[in-house]
Amino acid sequence: KPATLGAMLGQSGAAGGVPVSLISVGVSTFTVRLVRTAPDGTLDERPLPTLARATLDDYLASYGYREINRDARLTWTDWIRDQDQTIRTIETMKWRDRQAAFLPLNRELRKRNRAGLPLAFDLPAEALPPIGRIAADLEAVELEGNQLKIAAEPSRRFLEGHWLEAYILRAIEAGLGERRDVELFTNVEIARDTDNPARNRAAAETEFDLLILGDDRLDLIEAKASSDVSGLHAAIDKLGHYRTLLSGPAGAAWLVAPLVTRRKLEENELLAHAEALGVRIYNNDGAVGRLVTDLKKRYPRRG
Repeated sequence: KPATLGAMLGQSGAAGGVPVSLISVGVSTFTVRLVRTAPDGTLDERPLPTLARATLDDYLASYGYREINRDARLTWTDWIRDQDQTIRTIETMKWRDRQAAFLPLNRELRKRNRAGLPLAFDLPAEALPPIGRIAADLEAVELEGNQLKIAAEPSRRFLEGHWLEAYILRAIEAGLGERRDVELFTNVEIARDTDNPARNRAAAETEFDLLILGDDRLDLIEAKASSDVSGLHAAIDKLGHYRTLLSGPAGAAWLVAPLVTRRKLEENELLAHAEALGVRIYNNDGAVGRLVTDLKKRYPRRG
């Protein structure tokens, strides 16, 4: 295939070009191999699995990436799964109560993002009732008067915005039920796939709040628990870029921002920007429910 290999080699030298891979399928002895351009300009060939479904590692490797810091991801996922009661509390809150609690909380924690623990800061009066309900179930978090005290790093991460990832994860699992053909992952860090064996020491190129691997395709979900416009714009750009890079036309990407009003999205032209990049935005109350509805249609039960 000289013409095909020549096109691959030519594309590999294009600045900012999308990586091109060749899938080679053997007939007499059924083998599947991935051929791509290595960083030094030579061709790299590796076998691909032909039995069962592709794992996340297999999928990422076929696009020239690998997961890093997996142990940290698994530890964090176990921790957020243990916060079931807290998530139930948040689920039962009215949208206005969530706004009253999490928007000032997010602002205060962003001011102190480099501060050590323990943290202590005042919150406005309207935030106190909903925050009090949440704090009652979290480790090393106390609300005394109008002052919130946080003494554990996992609880700080949760209150900074990871509560929304946990909320979405629980909702998707409840909506899709027990499935062997659909896998969910939270806080996945990826890096370029190199020969460096130090899997847990490489610098991440990016991190995904949630990934869904099913039907041998990858869907991306970004959870935004703030109303910061620049953060929303950056999230759309990231989703659009990696949807194209890792999923292509078959992939889907969602930005879930339940604390943002539609008016704010329209005023800042975020809806049009997302549509242009193939990203769906769900905001306001019911944002998570609309995402789950999409996923039920996308991954119907078979048999």
